[in-house]
This record gives sequence, C-alpha cells and structure tokens, in this order.
Amino acid sequence: MKKGYLSFGASEAPLDDDQAKEMSGVIQVPASAGPVCIVYNLPHLSAPIRLSAKSLSDIYLGNIISWQDPEIAKDNPGVALPRAAVVVVHRSDGSGTTQIFTSYLYLLHTSPR
Repeated sequence: MKKGYLSFGASEAPLDDDQAKEMSGVIQVPASAGPVCIVYNLPHLSAPIRLSAKSLSDIYLGNIISWQDPEIAKDNPGVALPRAAVVVVHRSDGSGTTQIFTSYLYLLHTSPR
C-alpha cells in the first residue's frame, strides 16, 4: 500500500494514525467481523467450562497455572476440574488476530472489576 502497488487490501487490524499518515489516499472501511476463540483440550470433562473475564486475563498473565485454580472453580461450581497445568499455546508471529486478542486482554486487565 505504501508504494502504491495495492488497490485493495485487508487485515484484521486497522492502521493506527501514524501509519495512515504515511499513506496517501488510503480509506479504511470495516468490512466484516469474525470471532477470535479460546479453545482448550480437556477431554475428560463432561460439559464445557466457563471462564470469566478475570480468569481468562489471569491465565494469559500467568497468574492462573492450574485448571483447579480457585478462580476457575468459582466460574464452574460443581465441575470436577482436572489436576493439570494450564498450558497456553499461541502462534509465534504477529497477525491481525494477535492484535485483536491482545487488545481484548489488555481491556480485560485494565477495566475496573
């Protein structure tokens, strides 16, 4: 886009103000919305578990390291949570999806609870 080679481009992450200033004639139009999903692999559970915003944020901050953490147990009363470590797996490169998810986690962490 910067060198004028593109007539149309798409990304999940919008250009910030500084990036947009570097490009002439660029118009940003939100075209679609798609989900970013958190998945887990706990095959012995009989029902899906719930994760509050606090639990999710604390998992990615490294504050929750076990599926039996009291915060997760509070989100899932009566569920026999496994004795297992929470292992976060993520892609190593940046992407629009990474930007969307990290922005979401930042908002979870900085919002009043």
